[in-house]
Amino acid sequence: MRTRVAVVLTFLGILGSVLAQQQCITSAESDDDIFEVKPEQEFSTVFKVFYPGDSTKSISIYNADGTDLYGEAQDGIGGERKFFFRQCGSDLQPPSDAFPGFNVELPVEYIVVSSTTQIGQLMVLNKIDTVAVYIGNVEWVTDQCFADRTIDATEVQYTSDQILVYKDQTAFADALEDPLNINRARLDELLGSKRMLGLGPLGEGWGGDERFVTNEDQSGLIPHIPVYASKEKSGKAIFEWNEFYGALFNLEKESRRVTLIKEKRWDCIANKVEKKWNEAIFEDAKPKVCWAYYLADDYGYGSPGWVWGNQCQGKPDTDDYYCKLADVCHATLGTGPGNAWSENIIDHETTATMFEDCYAIIYSSYYRNIADPVENEDETRKMGRAKALSVLQNTEAWRNGQVYDVTYSGSSNWHENRIIHYDRLLEDFCEVAERHSKHKFYKRLFLRMLGPLIEEEGKDDECIKISVTDSATGRRLETNCNTIATQQQCHKPEYAECKRRTAMCQLQKQCINKNFLLKYKESNTSKQKRIRCNRIRNRKGLVLRKKKFTCNNKLIARNCAKRCGECCPQLG
Repeated sequence: MRTRVAVVLTFLGILGSVLAQQQCITSAESDDDIFEVKPEQEFSTVFKVFYPGDSTKSISIYNADGTDLYGEAQDGIGGERKFFFRQCGSDLQPPSDAFPGFNVELPVEYIVVSSTTQIGQLMVLNKIDTVAVYIGNVEWVTDQCFADRTIDATEVQYTSDQILVYKDQTAFADALEDPLNINRARLDELLGSKRMLGLGPLGEGWGGDERFVTNEDQSGLIPHIPVYASKEKSGKAIFEWNEFYGALFNLEKESRRVTLIKEKRWDCIANKVEKKWNEAIFEDAKPKVCWAYYLADDYGYGSPGWVWGNQCQGKPDTDDYYCKLADVCHATLGTGPGNAWSENIIDHETTATMFEDCYAIIYSSYYRNIADPVENEDETRKMGRAKALSVLQNTEAWRNGQVYDVTYSGSSNWHENRIIHYDRLLEDFCEVAERHSKHKFYKRLFLRMLGPLIEEEGKDDECIKISVTDSATGRRLETNCNTIATQQQCHKPEYAECKRRTAMCQLQKQCINKNFLLKYKESNTSKQKRIRCNRIRNRKGLVLRKKKFTCNNKLIARNCAKRCGECCPQLG
């Protein structure tokens, strides 16, 4: 009887989870607690999800310094703003402390994206298909699956499964207010839905349109919520915003699982480096890694000049993410003297002097390679860029091949995917600082050597192991490539190759013997490629017994890293 009861309870729990993710409820069910998983945010200081125990949830955005995403003073912004969400079909009303006028139902069906950093988080949850509008330049988008679905909303009429693209917030606001707009039918469909949400900041900072301003009664053109992930101060806190996205789709369980996977891999790398440090494997003192780039544009802060990273003060709550990279990798970070980028713009001569004792230099500008010509570049700007390149080329770090930029996976990938692959960035940084094992199979994802030999820029072709669940089919997808290729209609060859490598990695775990290399034979059939594992014979011709895979074997870990980008937690 107990077994039957347990089975029934388990089934009801699963049913409740499915209902929360996909179906609306009746008003009679409004008071029922339909959310199976309620994760607690461990690292974020900017957002928190609250569950009152019924069919609603609230997401609070904290911004006590009273500035917007760009650090500019903003009326009506500051302290805590609590955004109220209810399951579709629920008749519950927002509490008295909820942000006034905000009315969005769950799960969210249509998303307006205003930054490429939001794309990666949606990819991890396999929710790219919910994106209805993108505000920005498609050339900044790395994921080809996303880019292939976009159309210029000012020139092309929407048909189906397409993303309307507006170059900026003003163009989008104009379209929403234009009764004769070419895509009026699609815009009315979005505006008529209670499950449409804009991911901000909208109406704030550079390029913000006042028609989107989130004032006291939320009277902007569309309901939207500010996404202030960039205000977080660590990779773990930034990626934890995946739980914010999960809450929008009732996918808390999946977002929490993926968050823990990434945290575990970060800790794995950190523990390996710490162990080597404690065992005095590193022969030299902490190397100095300098973090700076040349800003050729004049924003009125004494620029153009070199922009150095913000000063590290040993305070995790206020130091920027790159300070944590250096700390974990037992390196010293070379930064500017101030705590804001406008305070750290330094001229060529001073920068050259500061570079003299840098073991490695990370040229942290993601949007432009310093050596590449710029379209319609005037002579003054061209001379400034040439001078900056000369400053780099005259450093000891350049001569030693220790100058890197952040474009190994493409010029836009740093901005789009650094937050979801923050563990790989740690691995890159530790490798540059000579604090991580340089096995021949490891390939950096972000940091690319600039000189004296320039590594070719291009998309990463290694598999990155992140498990996700297809929300439509419930099928578990164990491995994704750089584009998180959960949609098989996109990147079919790359997706198949990623699956093949994963199969080889799993086979390797089963068949490898720690004293011998594993040999593979691949045979093509008419319908699929199968991978077979040969057991290895020793010199006497005896077949070796298959042994259980363990992470303690460095050979296994090295080969597995080549195939899957996997980090073995117990590797010594």
